[in-house]
Amino acid sequence: MSFLASFPCCVTVCELRRQAAQLGVSVGAVSVQTVLERLMEITERQEENDGDSRREMLTSSQRIKLCVLLESTKELLSQGVLCPKLLWVEYRRDQKHPKLEVVYYLHLYNILTLDYIVESDENVRSWLPCQLKALCGWTPLQAEEETKQVQQKVLSRADWEEKVAPGVSDKLALFELLG
Repeated sequence: MSFLASFPCCVTVCELRRQAAQLGVSVGAVSVQTVLERLMEITERQEENDGDSRREMLTSSQRIKLCVLLESTKELLSQGVLCPKLLWVEYRRDQKHPKLEVVYYLHLYNILTLDYIVESDENVRSWLPCQLKALCGWTPLQAEEETKQVQQKVLSRADWEEKVAPGVSDKLALFELLG
Protein backbone atom coordinates (compact mmCIF):
# COMPACT_ATOMS: atom_id res chain seq x y z
CA MET A 1 0.00 0.00 0.00
CA SER A 2 1.36 3.46 -0.87
CA PHE A 3 2.38 6.14 1.58
CA LEU A 4 -0.50 8.32 0.42
CA ALA A 5 -3.12 5.62 0.68
CA SER A 6 -2.01 4.14 3.98
CA PHE A 7 -2.54 7.10 6.34
CA PRO A 8 -5.41 9.42 7.18
CA CYS A 9 -5.09 12.73 5.35
CA CYS A 10 -4.05 14.76 8.42
CA VAL A 11 -1.14 12.37 9.10
CA THR A 12 -0.15 12.41 5.42
CA VAL A 13 -0.16 16.21 5.27
CA CYS A 14 1.90 16.42 8.48
CA GLU A 15 4.43 13.98 7.03
CA LEU A 16 4.60 15.88 3.74
CA ARG A 17 5.17 19.14 5.64
CA ARG A 18 7.90 17.50 7.72
CA GLN A 19 9.63 16.21 4.58
CA ALA A 20 9.33 19.62 2.91
CA ALA A 21 10.88 21.37 5.91
CA GLN A 22 13.66 18.81 6.05
CA LEU A 23 14.43 19.25 2.34
CA GLY A 24 13.95 23.02 2.36
CA VAL A 25 11.32 22.97 -0.40
CA SER A 26 7.62 23.71 -0.55
CA VAL A 27 5.10 21.15 0.65
CA GLY A 28 3.50 21.42 -2.80
CA ALA A 29 6.71 20.25 -4.44
CA VAL A 30 6.99 17.29 -2.07
CA SER A 31 3.32 16.42 -2.61
CA VAL A 32 3.69 16.48 -6.38
CA GLN A 33 6.85 14.38 -6.24
CA THR A 34 5.19 11.83 -3.94
CA VAL A 35 2.11 11.54 -6.16
CA LEU A 36 4.23 11.27 -9.32
CA GLU A 37 6.47 8.59 -7.86
CA ARG A 38 3.44 6.49 -7.00
CA LEU A 39 1.78 7.21 -10.35
CA MET A 40 4.90 6.06 -12.19
CA GLU A 41 5.11 2.92 -10.04
CA ILE A 42 1.52 2.05 -10.91
CA THR A 43 1.77 2.71 -14.65
CA GLU A 44 5.30 1.36 -15.23
CA ARG A 45 4.40 -2.03 -13.79
CA GLN A 46 2.13 -2.46 -16.78
CA GLU A 47 5.04 -2.19 -19.17
CA GLU A 48 7.27 -4.51 -17.15
CA ASN A 49 4.77 -7.25 -16.26
CA ASP A 50 2.35 -7.26 -19.15
CA GLY A 51 3.07 -9.68 -21.96
CA ASP A 52 1.20 -7.42 -24.42
CA SER A 53 3.68 -4.66 -25.21
CA ARG A 54 0.99 -2.82 -27.19
CA ARG A 55 -1.45 -2.70 -24.29
CA GLU A 56 -3.24 0.66 -24.33
CA MET A 57 -5.15 0.41 -21.04
CA LEU A 58 -4.25 -0.20 -17.42
CA THR A 59 -4.97 -3.57 -15.90
CA SER A 60 -7.79 -3.86 -13.39
CA SER A 61 -5.38 -3.91 -10.43
CA GLN A 62 -3.51 -0.89 -11.77
CA ARG A 63 -6.80 0.95 -12.23
CA ILE A 64 -7.78 0.25 -8.62
CA LYS A 65 -4.41 1.51 -7.38
CA LEU A 66 -4.68 4.59 -9.59
CA CYS A 67 -8.15 5.39 -8.25
CA VAL A 68 -6.95 5.04 -4.64
CA LEU A 69 -4.03 7.33 -5.43
CA LEU A 70 -6.30 9.89 -7.07
CA GLU A 71 -8.65 9.88 -4.07
CA SER A 72 -5.65 10.66 -1.86
CA THR A 73 -4.54 13.28 -4.37
CA LYS A 74 -7.98 14.93 -4.19
CA GLU A 75 -7.57 15.08 -0.40
CA LEU A 76 -4.18 16.74 -0.75
CA LEU A 77 -5.74 19.19 -3.19
CA SER A 78 -8.58 19.97 -0.76
CA GLN A 79 -6.01 20.54 2.01
CA GLY A 80 -4.19 23.06 -0.21
CA VAL A 81 -0.92 21.10 -0.26
CA LEU A 82 -0.91 20.05 -3.91
CA CYS A 83 -0.72 22.19 -7.04
CA PRO A 84 -2.44 20.39 -9.93
CA LYS A 85 -0.70 22.58 -12.52
CA LEU A 86 2.71 21.61 -11.15
CA LEU A 87 1.57 17.98 -11.15
CA TRP A 88 0.80 18.21 -14.87
CA VAL A 89 4.07 20.00 -15.72
CA GLU A 90 6.10 17.37 -13.87
CA TYR A 91 4.09 14.47 -15.28
CA ARG A 92 4.56 15.77 -18.83
CA ARG A 93 8.28 16.26 -18.26
CA ASP A 94 8.63 12.50 -17.73
CA GLN A 95 6.14 11.38 -20.40
CA LYS A 96 6.63 11.80 -24.14
CA HIS A 97 3.04 10.72 -24.61
CA PRO A 98 0.84 10.83 -21.50
CA LYS A 99 -1.24 7.74 -20.95
CA LEU A 100 -4.73 8.58 -22.13
CA GLU A 101 -6.39 6.59 -19.36
CA VAL A 102 -4.38 8.54 -16.73
CA VAL A 103 -5.42 11.82 -18.36
CA TYR A 104 -9.03 10.62 -18.34
CA TYR A 105 -8.89 9.80 -14.62
CA LEU A 106 -7.15 13.07 -13.73
CA HIS A 107 -10.08 14.80 -15.41
CA LEU A 108 -12.71 12.45 -13.95
CA TYR A 109 -11.41 12.98 -10.39
CA ASN A 110 -11.42 16.77 -10.90
CA ILE A 111 -7.69 17.06 -10.33
CA LEU A 112 -7.02 18.61 -13.74
CA THR A 113 -9.58 19.69 -16.29
CA LEU A 114 -9.35 18.63 -19.88
CA ASP A 115 -9.49 22.34 -20.75
CA TYR A 116 -6.37 23.01 -18.70
CA ILE A 117 -4.51 20.04 -20.18
CA VAL A 118 -5.29 21.06 -23.75
CA GLU A 119 -4.62 24.77 -23.21
CA SER A 120 -1.36 24.29 -21.31
CA ASP A 121 0.17 21.51 -23.39
CA GLU A 122 1.57 22.80 -26.65
CA ASN A 123 2.12 19.24 -27.90
CA VAL A 124 -1.44 18.03 -27.33
CA ARG A 125 -2.08 17.89 -31.06
CA SER A 126 0.72 15.36 -31.43
CA TRP A 127 -0.02 13.00 -28.56
CA LEU A 128 -3.81 13.08 -28.11
CA PRO A 129 -4.81 11.95 -31.62
CA CYS A 130 -2.11 9.24 -31.53
CA GLN A 131 -3.41 8.00 -28.18
CA LEU A 132 -7.04 8.04 -29.35
CA LYS A 133 -6.14 6.23 -32.56
CA ALA A 134 -4.16 3.56 -30.69
CA LEU A 135 -6.97 3.08 -28.19
CA CYS A 136 -9.55 2.73 -31.00
CA GLY A 137 -7.45 0.02 -32.62
CA TRP A 138 -6.71 -1.94 -29.44
CA THR A 139 -8.92 -4.77 -28.22
CA PRO A 140 -8.80 -5.96 -24.60
CA LEU A 141 -8.82 -9.67 -23.85
CA GLN A 142 -12.31 -11.21 -23.62
CA ALA A 143 -11.91 -11.74 -19.87
CA GLU A 144 -11.33 -8.02 -19.33
CA GLU A 145 -14.90 -6.75 -19.35
CA GLU A 146 -14.13 -3.87 -16.97
CA THR A 147 -11.28 -2.73 -19.25
CA LYS A 148 -13.63 -2.80 -22.25
CA GLN A 149 -16.11 -0.61 -20.35
CA VAL A 150 -13.41 1.87 -19.33
CA GLN A 151 -12.09 1.91 -22.88
CA GLN A 152 -15.56 2.85 -24.14
CA LYS A 153 -15.88 5.59 -21.50
CA VAL A 154 -12.51 7.05 -22.44
CA LEU A 155 -13.34 6.93 -26.16
CA SER A 156 -16.85 8.30 -25.68
CA ARG A 157 -15.63 11.54 -24.12
CA ALA A 158 -17.26 13.98 -26.51
CA ASP A 159 -14.89 16.76 -25.56
CA TRP A 160 -11.67 15.04 -26.69
CA GLU A 161 -12.35 16.02 -30.29
CA GLU A 162 -13.84 19.38 -29.46
CA LYS A 163 -10.83 20.37 -27.35
CA VAL A 164 -8.22 19.40 -29.94
CA ALA A 165 -10.07 20.34 -33.14
CA PRO A 166 -13.12 22.54 -32.50
CA GLY A 167 -15.96 21.75 -34.86
CA VAL A 168 -14.76 18.20 -35.60
CA SER A 169 -17.05 15.73 -33.88
CA ASP A 170 -16.00 12.54 -35.66
CA LYS A 171 -12.90 10.63 -34.43
CA LEU A 172 -11.98 9.49 -37.96
CA ALA A 173 -12.18 13.05 -39.27
CA LEU A 174 -10.04 14.18 -36.33
CA PHE A 175 -7.38 11.57 -37.15
CA GLU A 176 -7.33 12.62 -40.80
CA LEU A 177 -7.16 16.30 -39.85
CA LEU A 178 -4.36 15.92 -37.30
CA GLY A 179 -2.39 13.20 -38.98
